[in-house]
Amino acid sequence: MDGALLTAVLIITVIAVAEGVSLFAECIFRNQKEHYYAVIPVIPGDDSLRERICGTLEQTDADIILLDCGAGTIHKDFCERFCLNHENAVFLAPDELKKYFSESFAIMQKR
Repeated sequence: MDGALLTAVLIITVIAVAEGVSLFAECIFRNQKEHYYAVIPVIPGDDSLRERICGTLEQTDADIILLDCGAGTIHKDFCERFCLNHENAVFLAPDELKKYFSESFAIMQKR
């Protein structure tokens, strides 16, 4: 009889601990949302850039990174105007991309 009682208490304790951990994890991660980025290369002579950007905007709410891969002045002007009108869009050179991602995914410390 003592063995059955001990087993029941052990099982109930394990379930209670699992529920406590689950509730604690839910409180921590409740307000965190997955964040997506759409990286669109901007190349010279790209006639479909506007359509690709519009398609991306229609399909997702991801932040848009327009990556300057030798874009001409017309494309650069378009991208800069687009970024001014959309707060979730940036126009970056390839060497700025690493810095942008490292700042985006940095862990903020409370002070």
